[in-house]
Amino acid sequence: RRIEFLANAIDRFRLQRVSVEKTTAETAGRRQHRESAATVTIRAVAPPITALELGVPLLKIGGKLLIYAGRQAAPSEHELEVAHLLGGALVEASVVPVPYLAAVRHAWWFEKRKATPEEYPRRAKLASKHPL
Repeated sequence: RRIEFLANAIDRFRLQRVSVEKTTAETAGRRQHRESAATVTIRAVAPPITALELGVPLLKIGGKLLIYAGRQAAPSEHELEVAHLLGGALVEASVVPVPYLAAVRHAWWFEKRKATPEEYPRRAKLASKHPL
């Protein structure tokens, strides 16, 4: 259903250079899409530590990862260490205004500065079951 929705959105908005594939981030990050994306966005997928392992390997050097972090204003020291291990660095942590909500949310931008070690991302579900 998600693939159908996305395919319809691509057609409706006449988006170009966009495709939909059914795969996992772990598989894509180890094979055909490794270090190829200019931008990756992650929202409501996994805790930030896991989102880093899933997203950073997809980025080419200089690419940007956006993690919608919710209530957490900035990454922890450990999350920053994991980003560094994977080749990324925090560029910005900012407040996201949410209409009709009397609370604040946050987004973190990471930039890929060096190649991700070959062992990442680990096989499917391992990043979420055993975070770095």
